[in-house]
Amino acid sequence: MWILCGGFSILFCIVNWLLFRLNRRLSIWAMISSLTFLILTLLQVIRMNVDWIYKSDWSTLQDVMPEIFPYLLLFSILFHFLQEIKKIKKFEQIRCILILKSL
Repeated sequence: MWILCGGFSILFCIVNWLLFRLNRRLSIWAMISSLTFLILTLLQVIRMNVDWIYKSDWSTLQDVMPEIFPYLLLFSILFHFLQEIKKIKKFEQIRCILILKSL
């Protein structure tokens, strides 16, 4: 399930960037959807770990978590970074328009 949520998060992130390039207001909804599925992905991984803890399957936790944690961390940081780049570019566009209007 977490793979499906992660895939949707990546899909909405790509749609977000495409709509942002086309200067569409719908990019906000794509950004919200992307971040929502990012959160759902992380929650699904936590749920998977909790299930293993309830079953006392400590060997699986020891095998899987050291491998999956760096990928989840990179996934989360990358998506937040991509969203912030978009906000910075939008701010630069607004700043350029304000500078041109003041001249």
